[in-house]
Amino acid sequence: MPIANWYPDPADSLRVRWWDGDAWTEHTQPRPAPVVAAAVRVPSVAPHYAEPPAPTAPTYQQPTHHQPRYQQQGYQQPGYQQQYAGMPGSPRPGYAVEGSPVQLVAGKAAVPVVAIDYGWVPTTCTRHHRPATATRKVTFVSAIPGWTYALLLLGFLLFVIVASIQRKKATARAWPLCDECLATRRRSMLLVWVGLGGIIPLLWFASVVDGGHGSAVAGMLMLVALVGGPLLAAAGAILGAWPRIVGGTVTRDGLFVVFRPEALRAQAGRAPAGGHEGSSAILPS
Repeated sequence: MPIANWYPDPADSLRVRWWDGDAWTEHTQPRPAPVVAAAVRVPSVAPHYAEPPAPTAPTYQQPTHHQPRYQQQGYQQPGYQQQYAGMPGSPRPGYAVEGSPVQLVAGKAAVPVVAIDYGWVPTTCTRHHRPATATRKVTFVSAIPGWTYALLLLGFLLFVIVASIQRKKATARAWPLCDECLATRRRSMLLVWVGLGGIIPLLWFASVVDGGHGSAVAGMLMLVALVGGPLLAAAGAILGAWPRIVGGTVTRDGLFVVFRPEALRAQAGRAPAGGHEGSSAILPS
């Protein structure tokens, strides 16, 4: 294998190409012209020629590429502060409402439904005006429209369906309750359990008393079990409903939840635009 040196270029006879000892490189240069020696007399002593310097290999310089430095830009999440005034779109639970949205209108304390849906709650119990010791999810509903009771003539199921559609709702996910509210709830639930739990024992006792003779006492016990038991349970369920305990009702138009004025008077603000104290037009019951 030839040593590294300049050799005639196989592809161009007018140039020489560098051979690195293993393969041809891309380095070329013009081929030097041949030197014609003049006729001289050969001396008796051979002249001393200096040994030509060893060929030097061309140096390769790796081009440097400057990689641009990228700096990650930090994004700061904006803090959103939701206010009741001018809330667009549908309510989204969990947003705080600044200030107090309570308004004294038509002799009642009114809270906009959208404020309750956005998480506003009073600072004390609205029924007994005591510090809260617990919170519960409370769904306020509107009163059943009077005309729907006429549907009872056509069937109880039809009345229930239409009345459910007509009722407006507002849900508070953590309404404050005091100890008295919780005690009222327990007493009401006791009525439910007594009414439902007493049906089977009364029916059994009526069968024992009757003995197959059709006595009046047995008939009375069966009537109490089949009618009085469900009525007692229904009364307990109505009295123990959280909206009734805290004293809130949704208006017919579904825009406000109204309470007795003393329930939220300490947190009441001004009357809404277009209304005034004593105006009943903006608070349909």
